[in-house]
Amino acid sequence: YETLWAHELSHHWWGDLATCTTAEDMWLNEGWAVFSEHLFTEWVYGKSKYRDVVRENFLNVLENTHVSEGGYQAVSGVPHDLTYGTHVYNKGAVVAHNLRGYLRDSLFNLGIKTALANTQFDDWSSADLRDKMNAATGKDLSDFFDDWVFSPGFTHFSVDSSAALPGPDSAFFYKIFVKQKLRGAPHFYQNVPLEFTFVNDQWERIDRTAVVSGGNSEVLVDVPSSFNPRFIWINTNLNLTIARAEKELVLKTPGNKNFAPAKMTMNITALPDSTLIRVEHHYVMPDTAGTANPNGYKLTHRYWTIDADLPAGFDGSAGIFYDGKGMLDQLDTELFEQTGASEDSIVLLYRPAPGLPWTEYPAYFHNKLTSPS
Repeated sequence: YETLWAHELSHHWWGDLATCTTAEDMWLNEGWAVFSEHLFTEWVYGKSKYRDVVRENFLNVLENTHVSEGGYQAVSGVPHDLTYGTHVYNKGAVVAHNLRGYLRDSLFNLGIKTALANTQFDDWSSADLRDKMNAATGKDLSDFFDDWVFSPGFTHFSVDSSAALPGPDSAFFYKIFVKQKLRGAPHFYQNVPLEFTFVNDQWERIDRTAVVSGGNSEVLVDVPSSFNPRFIWINTNLNLTIARAEKELVLKTPGNKNFAPAKMTMNITALPDSTLIRVEHHYVMPDTAGTANPNGYKLTHRYWTIDADLPAGFDGSAGIFYDGKGMLDQLDTELFEQTGASEDSIVLLYRPAPGLPWTEYPAYFHNKLTSPS
C-alpha cells in the first residue's frame, strides 16, 4: 500500500494547500496525487522504476480510458459523471509528468514550489496553475496547457528522414525531418521539446533536444563528427509520453523473446553474435499519402517499426496480434469498421523506410484461430 500512502499524503498539497476551484478541474487534486505516487517510486526505487510506472500508467490511459469513459476527454472541463474517473486520475498524472518533461527538473521544481507557496489554502483553476507556472519559471506554457490540459487526445512523433551536414569544430549537423500524428486530438501540438537519441555502431548514445511544432518540423542538431550515428530514435528516456510503446533488448542467446509492451514476440533460432533490437508499436495510422499506398490498402490505426543491428547468420520469426472482434484492446476497431467482419482479406504490409510504398510482406502465416470473423 505504499503508493496509496504516498497518494493520500500528497493531498496535504494537492487538495488542501491548493484545491481545484470547480469539480471540472479535479485533475489538479487527483491527477497530481497519482503523479506523486510516481515521484515516491522514483525517490525510493530510482529513475528506471519511475519510468516503468509512468509508462504503464500512460499505456493504460492511451488504450483504455477513451473506451471506458465515452471518448477522448481533456483533463480540464471533465463532465461531472467523470469527476473521479480515469481521465482525471491517470491522465492527470500523464499531464503532470509531461509538464516536468517540458520544463526539466530544476524549472519544474521551482515552478511547482512557487505556485503552491502562492496558493496557501486557496483554490485555483488550470488557467491559474498555468499563469503561476509562467510567472515562476519565465517560460510561456500556453501551448503546453492548450495541447495537454485543455484538449483531448495524444500526440505522436516520428523521424521521417535525416541528413548529415558538415559543421565547424569537428562536428556534424544533422537535419532531421519530424512528422507529427495525432490520436484523438483536435490539433497538432506546438513548441514541444523533443529529445533525439543518436546511437552508433558501438551502441553508444548521445542525446539532443530540439523544439518541434505542427504536422512537419525540420530541426538541426549537432553531433561530433567521430560519432557516426547508425540510428536516430525519439524520446527514448520517456521525458514525454507520446502515442507509442517501445522495447529495446540486447540479445545474446537464441530463444523466445518478449518485446512487451511493444506488442511483438520473437523466436530467435540463430544468433551467431549479440544483437541490439528495438521494436516500437505506434498507436497512429501509418503514412498513406503520395507513393506510400499505391495499392489503396485500408490501413489499421497502428504500425510497428523495428531497428536492429543484426549479425550475419541471424535468423528468427516474429509474431504480432490483432483483435478482429474489437473486444480486447480496441486497437483494430477502426480497421474492421472499414473492411467488415471477415478476416479473409487481412494482409501484412511492410516497407523498409518512410517514403517507400507499402507492399505485402513476402513470408508470413495468418492464424485466424477458430473463426474467420
